[in-house]
Amino acid sequence: MYNKVLYIKRVFSLGKMTPSKLQVSLLLCSLALLFPCFVNGKYYGPDIDKVGKMCNATKEDVQVLKNYDIPSTEIGKCLMKCLTVKLGMVDALGKYSKDGTDVVFKEYWPEMPLNIRSAIIDKCYNEALKISNELGTCDYYYKIEICFNSELKRYGMF
Repeated sequence: MYNKVLYIKRVFSLGKMTPSKLQVSLLLCSLALLFPCFVNGKYYGPDIDKVGKMCNATKEDVQVLKNYDIPSTEIGKCLMKCLTVKLGMVDALGKYSKDGTDVVFKEYWPEMPLNIRSAIIDKCYNEALKISNELGTCDYYYKIEICFNSELKRYGMF
């Protein structure tokens, strides 16, 4: 689960934050997803707390994220928007981007086989098309992150 540390490292670098000390080797792979950060397969709490603060999340929503889930409160949904945008998983108009998501997946899950990566990206892209009328809302990003979280769990990436 070393790869999820990079997710938070990338969010920090975009937000001009400095993460806690991590080994350079952890830089090989990032939700949540929605949104997630790990040490030995577990979230490293202080880093998740920093991301929550950067995105104006509540402590409760941060706790949900630490449990490998997607927060469903209005603030939690906006946390998902914040993370999705900061990671570059959407285009300049805020629409789900297959290319941007592929870059994120390659960076944070380099061990993920191409067929699985493509299947997850395509499935969630199709889900995003169904909710395009919600574009720009926190619900739009929340629903996309729910898809990613579900599919990543299904394929054993969490």
